[in-house]
Amino acid sequence: MDTQTAARLVAEHSQAVYRLAYVRTGSREDAEDIVQETFLRLVRAEPDNVLKTMTAPDETSHGTEDERIVLVPEQTPRKLEGIEEISLFSMGFDEKGLLHVQIKVADGYEGQVPNWAFYPDFLTQRRLLSDAGIISLQGWTYQLENGRYVDFVLLPAVDFDWENDSGFVYLPKGAYQGLTLTLAGWIGTRERVEGDWSLTFPFAPLPARTAAVNQEVNTKRIETITLSARSATLRLVHTDGRYGDLAPLPLTVYLSDGAHVTMERGRCTHSYEDDEPYYLDIWTFPDPINPAEVTAFSIGYWYIPLQEGRALPGYWLTELPD
Repeated sequence: MDTQTAARLVAEHSQAVYRLAYVRTGSREDAEDIVQETFLRLVRAEPDNVLKTMTAPDETSHGTEDERIVLVPEQTPRKLEGIEEISLFSMGFDEKGLLHVQIKVADGYEGQVPNWAFYPDFLTQRRLLSDAGIISLQGWTYQLENGRYVDFVLLPAVDFDWENDSGFVYLPKGAYQGLTLTLAGWIGTRERVEGDWSLTFPFAPLPARTAAVNQEVNTKRIETITLSARSATLRLVHTDGRYGDLAPLPLTVYLSDGAHVTMERGRCTHSYEDDEPYYLDIWTFPDPINPAEVTAFSIGYWYIPLQEGRALPGYWLTELPD
């Protein structure tokens, strides 16, 4: 981070961080030390805390295009204890420093998280308003892919930019260190789910990984495979006028610890078109994996080893993995 940006962050947010630290410690000296450490952490950790973003569709969301910023799904996937119907798919900060928590809901639960029913609980609101010097606490919820993903963004304002009339100044990322944030809401039956869903900052994403393949399977040429923490995507190109995808086949990824994960069937997310002559087939893992630990994959009976950013020559298996 450049010196000018760092100076601006200190000028805008240091008083809010100091107030929070003083309330917690009761010591001016300790509070000053915490302010210094907080901004050092912010400067050092900022690249890892900022996640990829996209614009939510206007037909299902409120606000202008600049305001409808949501996280790209599948960046920090985690299972949540005690429930199978929802899982955490992305949690972190956008480029403006606003905190997002994004969940994915299981089949049959799409659209059952209303926009108004995902919010900081009352005790969290009261604590942040009193301890952190927050003057306004709001949050917006955006739905993606017909309710498959729900993205909640927290808007804790600590000041108003009167001089430039550009809106609120929000709690800086560094101030979240050590805070307990509890979200409330309901999905479907409104039944209370017990379990430890505690998450700590920073919550770093597992980077996706793409490898060149360029091998033919069942008359379909696989150009690349992209592995994220929650899915494997094959890009298929066509040769000799042969069309079709590989989504009906099982796909298995093999991990460095000797384990493997098999998905019985994928889905085609991009069909062949004259101006975009390729298919995209995607298989979703039942549990998150680390893409860096994938050593090979198989599609049907065809096994393809991976080495760094490319695939090695494949060969036929005599039987499918268990």
